[in-house]
Amino acid sequence: VNPSISEVLCTATAEALAMGKFAIIPYHPSNYWFFQFPNCLPYRNKLEFVANLRWALNQKPKPLTAEQAHQFSWQAATERLFSAASMTHREAKAAMDLSSTMEGERIAWFHNEVLGKGPRGDLIRKLFGAGPVSAQVQ
Repeated sequence: VNPSISEVLCTATAEALAMGKFAIIPYHPSNYWFFQFPNCLPYRNKLEFVANLRWALNQKPKPLTAEQAHQFSWQAATERLFSAASMTHREAKAAMDLSSTMEGERIAWFHNEVLGKGPRGDLIRKLFGAGPVSAQVQ
């Protein structure tokens, strides 16, 4: 059971699922990747949580297929990273063009100086659903 939506506990969820255990987790964007596995039991409210817990206590988890097990490997994680980070030639050229302009410098300054620092940055992160950063490093 991992009820957190603010802590970084995805490693515990991944380990449980990789070992063929049930994982009862909140229906939350940070958990979407886990929903593809049959032993992942997401819930939206207390009633669904209790139903999933009772079901898990009275059932045996399904063994992972070879493909599902592969999803937990470093190789698969690296493939997902490369896929997410890859750019087309057009995207790379646009990024290079933007970074070499004054507009790119203004955007970088705005993100670093206006949005990203101190209590103001924490407030903006909170508005977008993230946690504070400035209070973590003191």
